[in-house]
Amino acid sequence: MGSMKMSVFVMLFLLSVLFAANPAPSIAACDYQIALYDSFGDGWNGATVTVYVEGVPVLSNITLATGSGPQYYSFSVEDGDEISTGYTQGSWPQEPYYDIIDSEGNIVATDGAGSAIPGGLSGITAVCPNAKPIPTLSEWGMIILAMMLGASAILVLKRQKRSLI
Repeated sequence: MGSMKMSVFVMLFLLSVLFAANPAPSIAACDYQIALYDSFGDGWNGATVTVYVEGVPVLSNITLATGSGPQYYSFSVEDGDEISTGYTQGSWPQEPYYDIIDSEGNIVATDGAGSAIPGGLSGITAVCPNAKPIPTLSEWGMIILAMMLGASAILVLKRQKRSLI
């Protein structure tokens, strides 16, 4: 039984050293929105927009079916992500427009406002100022944990050695 305890403590020590050397990164994330509008009030007439985060579509071929809008769609981003859009025209291409809105409700980009025809956006960098990072142990916390487990393992070994004598 004593060698089993020793094996467990040695394994815990080695695992804690591994985690101390490779702490998990913290991630700050938040929600952004896209708001769809139509200047004439009859919807997008077949037009669609796709929202990409880091090149991956997160909202595909969304549209404003009827009315003037706004119609909101939410999507998640991490601090520093690049946001872009791809726009496909429908009938009356000068009527649709849309805004990208950050987690605090500020418009960070607009495409197609006024009589301009939307063409898609790129180069928008997500900022998540109020997001709290996922809590992880710091490198020092992991090192201290490793030291404590190592000391425990040494004490167990010393006790086993004494009991064998």
